[in-house]
Amino acid sequence: MAENGGSPALVSIGLSIPETITAIDKIVERREVRKAAQEKNFFADIRDDLDVVDAAIQALDNTFADLVNAFSNEDIIEDPVQLKELVGLTESYMRTYKVVPRFERSIGTIRSLAGDP
Repeated sequence: MAENGGSPALVSIGLSIPETITAIDKIVERREVRKAAQEKNFFADIRDDLDVVDAAIQALDNTFADLVNAFSNEDIIEDPVQLKELVGLTESYMRTYKVVPRFERSIGTIRSLAGDP
């Protein structure tokens, strides 16, 4: 990932989103397995939707905090190679919507159920 081997902080930032996507995909797969088996479990489906939203928000929040911390790390910001990588990671975080689409459906489901007595 990094041209210079990367600092552990930068490597961690670069890995968090793909790990989250994998985790969310596994949660969605649980639901799909129940659906394929024609097992209706309302509460398990809601739990899965909440798990998806929780995983996504935690990943976005943690990644943001990691980026802020990396920008305060003098070793990173004083090294042009690492700084360039950090800026690239930040741009990717801000412009690449890989996590949000995975939890929009869950938010819609939760929103519609919130008003259902």
